[in-house]
Amino acid sequence: MSKLEELIQQYCPDGVEKKPLQHFLRIRNGSDYKRFGDGDIPVYGSGGIIAYVDTYAYDKPSVLIPRKGSIDKLYYVDVPFWNVDTVFYTEINEDIVFPKYVFYCLQQSHLEKLNKAGGVPSLTQSELYKVEVPLPAMPVQREIVRILDEFSLLSAELAAELELRTVLYKNYLNKLFSFDNNVPRVLLSSIAKQQTIRNKHQEIKDAFSVTQKGLVRTSEFFGDKTKITSENTSNYLVVKPGWFAYSPSRINVGSFNYLKEEHDVIISPLNKVFSVDENVIIPKYLYTYLNTGRGFQDMLRYREGIEGTGRWLKIPDQILDSR
Repeated sequence: MSKLEELIQQYCPDGVEKKPLQHFLRIRNGSDYKRFGDGDIPVYGSGGIIAYVDTYAYDKPSVLIPRKGSIDKLYYVDVPFWNVDTVFYTEINEDIVFPKYVFYCLQQSHLEKLNKAGGVPSLTQSELYKVEVPLPAMPVQREIVRILDEFSLLSAELAAELELRTVLYKNYLNKLFSFDNNVPRVLLSSIAKQQTIRNKHQEIKDAFSVTQKGLVRTSEFFGDKTKITSENTSNYLVVKPGWFAYSPSRINVGSFNYLKEEHDVIISPLNKVFSVDENVIIPKYLYTYLNTGRGFQDMLRYREGIEGTGRWLKIPDQILDSR
């Protein structure tokens, strides 16, 4: 039996009762900070720390809740702070509840569901006060926080490690493709062919979408309840295994990939499709190259239309390294 299970058995033999936030905390409004001087007191906005001043609004542990904008992004602060008017701060009764336990509970409460605004998401104090959280004995709360803190620390370490490995991978990738002038360079148009085969008889039912995550099944990416695919797919483009597809309006943010499935699929006619001569170049090699810093920038140099729109009107005559 774990320590947490032992504590629950000891302190909560009859279960855990839920209590609304108004039972153990008070929600306070923020205000402008620009009248203060520079200092080391962090000023929180809905997106995090935005400045440092010489005055604080509250100096005890508190959970900050954005009331506008990113309303599901909470902050736990255990040092003196100031907060602007787009953020609520909380005065927590520490005789009833452990402050960081409140933070973890509210992270699981899906506060975005309380949004009733038609435009910018927003929360009200009256709605927040009604939110209920389980309130076990203090030793149980502290043990839950200890466990979650350990996981949070591990998650942060893993995220930092992943970021470092991503940087190393990109550097290594760019180095591998840094060929000298002895390696021939050709235009992509010389080894690629635009494909415009349509699903005329609607025989292919597997609809895919071109996203930043690759060519993925539309129903899996957007969800079965989201209507993306047209009822009539006779005008949809056919994509065969190894063929490339890209979104003309979103290629500059990575909506570009090749089909890894072993069967034909269809995509929206708003996209572009092309194949490559696999006797000359391997699709995965081309895709990998175009994802290097040099390859991606070369690809964007052939953008057509109004600068900055990211829209493409044809297959780019991309210069690439090829053996």
